[in-house]
This record gives sequence, C-alpha cells and structure tokens, in this order.
Amino acid sequence: MSMRSILGLGIALLSAVSVAQRPLKVTILHTNDLHAHMEPTPIRGATFGGYSRHATLIKEIKKKEKNVLVLNAGDVFQGTLYFNFYEGLADLACLNEIGYQAQTLGNHEFDKGPKPLIEYAKRANFPLIACNLDLSGEPELAKWVKPYTILEVDKQKVAVIGTILEDTPNISSPGPTVKFKPVFDSVQMTIDELTKQGVNKIVVMTHHGYDDDKRMAAKWKGVDLIIGGHSHTPLGTPNLEGWRASGGPYPTYVKNEAGEEIPIVQAWEWGKVMGKITIEFDAKGKVKKVPEAVALVVDSKIAPDPKIETLIDAFRKPIEAISSAKVGVCEQAITDRTIVGYFLADTYVAQAKAEGVAVDFGLMNPGGVRANLEAGDITYGMAAAVAPFNNGIVVVDVKGAKLLELLQQGLDKGGLIPSADFTYEGAGGKLVSAALRGEAVVADKIYKVAVNSFMADGGDSLFALKEGARVVLKASDLDAFQAFIKANSPLKPITTPRYKK
Repeated sequence: MSMRSILGLGIALLSAVSVAQRPLKVTILHTNDLHAHMEPTPIRGATFGGYSRHATLIKEIKKKEKNVLVLNAGDVFQGTLYFNFYEGLADLACLNEIGYQAQTLGNHEFDKGPKPLIEYAKRANFPLIACNLDLSGEPELAKWVKPYTILEVDKQKVAVIGTILEDTPNISSPGPTVKFKPVFDSVQMTIDELTKQGVNKIVVMTHHGYDDDKRMAAKWKGVDLIIGGHSHTPLGTPNLEGWRASGGPYPTYVKNEAGEEIPIVQAWEWGKVMGKITIEFDAKGKVKKVPEAVALVVDSKIAPDPKIETLIDAFRKPIEAISSAKVGVCEQAITDRTIVGYFLADTYVAQAKAEGVAVDFGLMNPGGVRANLEAGDITYGMAAAVAPFNNGIVVVDVKGAKLLELLQQGLDKGGLIPSADFTYEGAGGKLVSAALRGEAVVADKIYKVAVNSFMADGGDSLFALKEGARVVLKASDLDAFQAFIKANSPLKPITTPRYKK
C-alpha cells in the first residue's frame, strides 16, 4: 500500500471517529394511539388533532430546527369509520406523506388478525418495529416487522427499539401464529446487541402503558429515552375545558439502577397533542440535557396542510353520507366514559329483549368504550367512535360463583360496567357485594348475561364467559347502539352509580 493510500485511510478513520464521538442534538416529535382519528376531534365547542394539522406543525418545526425525527408509538388502527372502511390504509397514506420514520405496533394493529397489518406494513414508507414478537409462524409479517430500526441523524446512529403489550392475545386478535415474548428481557437483549454494534443512543418506543414504562425504566440498562403509548396518558397537558387532567409531567423522569434519570414521554390520544422533546447527547452518547420538552396542543390555530386535507377529503367521500346521518341527540356533553359504558350495557339488554332472548342484565368492558358523547346531535360516525369494533352481542349463561369471580377480575382492571338493575361494590380492591334488582347474587344460580362478542370469547382474560351456554344475537353492537340511541333520545347522563370500586 502506498504512503498516499495509508494517509488517506488514516484520514478517513479519523473522520469516522470524529463523527461518532461528537455531541448530537436531536428533536423527536411523536404521537401515539391515533386510532384512525384522521380529522380533528370536537371537545366542548373546540376541535383538537387532525392529520392535516400534524403535517403543518411538523413542517414548521423542521423549518426552524435540524435533526428532527417523527415517530409513532402504536395503535394507528381502530376507532372511527375510516378504519372500518379502509383498515388502516387511509391513515397510512397520510402518515407516509407526513414523513413518519418509525412506528411500533400497538395491540389494536391486530384487531382483525395479521392480514390487514401485513397489507399496511407492505405499503408503509417507514419501518414497523416490535422486539418482543416471534413471527416465525407468520413469515409474511416477519418480512416487514423488525425488532428495531437505526436512523441516521447528522451522520450518527440513533436506534429505536419497538415493544408491544404482552397481553395482546387477551385484548386483541393476533391469532395462533403470532407469539408474544416478555417485554423486559426482549428489550434488554436488543439494547445489549445494539451496544455491541457500537450504537450508543437508544430510544425505546413502547406500547404497554405509562405505569409499565416507569417500572421498566428503573431496571433497563442503556436506555436514553422512552416514548410510550397504550394507556392514553396525558402528560404535561394544559387544563382545557373537557380535557382529562394531566397524568404526570412531560417528561416524567425515573432513576435507573445506575443513577441515571431516564425521561419518559407520551402524547395522550387521537393526535390532540404532539409530543416534542429535544435531547442533547455528549460525545460518548450520554444524555447531557433536555433543553426542551412540551406536549404541543394541536388546535385550530394550526392551519391544515392542503395536501393532507385533499387526501382526507378523498377518503371521506365514500363514508360521508353514512357518517353524518343523525341517529339521535345528547342533552349535554358526557365525558365520563363509565356513563357512556352504562348506555352500551343497557344496549345489550335492550337488544336481547328486542330479539326475544331471555336476559338478566348486561356487562361492558371499560376498554371497549372508545369515545365521549358531545352535546347536540349524535351522528352515525359519533356512535361508531364510541363502539368502533363491530362486535356481536352474546347472551351467556354464567353461574353465580363464576359471576362473582368475573366481577373481582374486572375490579382488578377498573371495573366491569353493568346495565340497569345490576349493582356491585368493592372495597380496597376486593368485591364485597353484588346484586340483581336488590337481591344478592346466588352462587349456584344461573344468570343470563349480555356481553359483546369480544368479552364472550374470553377477551380481557374473562375466560369464564367462554364456558356457559350462549345465544348470539342478530344485531351488531353498533347497530344495537344506534337503535338504543333512537329509542332513548335525547340521552341524559346517568347520575346514579351502578358500581363502586
């Protein structure tokens, strides 16, 4: 090798070292749990979110700042008629155009099994990531979903690892070909692998909830930032009318076993806010400081992006007539999802009676109540936002002893929502009483309980509902809910609690 070649190689190596070892400032914009809310969501006379506003906001930030990453922490699927009609592909057209660079998978990405997710993944211009999936039984999906992605930022490597909730088989429908591995170990193994590769800036993008994020942040080694989803937790959000109270600071810091403060962020739900966090890394890849961190309110002050607006207009046309059809009226805004859940539990009972099926009472899983009800006209689209899953309704025979077990199980997750005439009470997390029309539940008596098909099939780990004899009703939950609204319009808030935790 000539002296010139040796000098050239030395200069190249020195240049590579200098790039790898210099400080880096990166800004991350992130969303989670969009749930097909392509258009702004109305709340108390104002509107928040909407993909066209997201596009404008991202463009404005990119004009002012360099080294900007755009990430999504899962659950793009399910929540409005856009998903019912397009199964995620309408959302994807917008996310591709906006310029997302990675998405972790959420549990709702599996609501219709692997096939719609495969079609989504094939067309995504960005990687889908989840390190705790075993996709050996689903090779087509395995082509598109990887444990992590490495993004180049100012000639340096920033790794983004994805995770998905281990409990997904109990709350969604991935089927037998998709296996879920323990989150904690899967992430740590992936971090260790990336560290061996020389990657020293690592973001973990999770979809298992704020509390889990805090718990795992304390134990993971080598994480610089956690971007979360699933729990729909508003962090650092302002106190606006009709908004949920903030569930913690943005970011939330958790000290790990090495004494490092790990920032955790999440951007509530439906794109009403967009998270923005700027991190400065030192030359060794350690977080030096976080100069800016804010949950940006996405409101009408942000102009819609014309190109995204055109896309949404095109997707809206086939569903507009159905979506805007008036179903009934809501007397006042109902922002307590438990009260909305009472309406759904009552819906199941009303539909069973309408079809001549014997029924004692109904139960609703709180995770199935997906939206509030605003004051004024209730349209088909609004009803579909409350009950978007297109579940069936099933009347299941449940023995009293099993029913008490189910109620206790429900208390562990916030409480199953009962229909009229059924009440129960917990204290300190323990079930202390349950009664139908004032009479205590009898252990050896059979009760006919109306539930949605997700619950009847053991969803939310309610396996006892799979055991009894059953009658499947003809109407879907959404069709029955529409009929209930029409029959009971105007809807008024139910002020008497039916259960106590």
